[in-house]
Amino acid sequence: METVFEGMAGLSGSMANWISVNTPAMSTDHKPRTEFEKTAAAEITAGKEAYELVGKHFYRRAARIPLGSNCIGCHAGMLATTNKSPSWAALVISIPLHVEKK
Repeated sequence: METVFEGMAGLSGSMANWISVNTPAMSTDHKPRTEFEKTAAAEITAGKEAYELVGKHFYRRAARIPLGSNCIGCHAGMLATTNKSPSWAALVISIPLHVEKK
């Protein structure tokens, strides 16, 4: 997916990335970094399906992605006790509101 994200950024200026929400990130690239991503992770953990923000230059949306048992095995550890709470990641998309004309 990262290759798709890079291609999308080059063609349209839109950006996308994954963030961990309520499980440990498997890559430091997936830890929420920006204030938007941190707030989105908190809102999704609290039960929202998505979090969005319209800024001066970008529209941003983070939507929850459920993690299945295959994902949880790595994120929570193979010997982790079964947790009844849902586990989430999120897909963050940022779309520029103004496109520069060439």
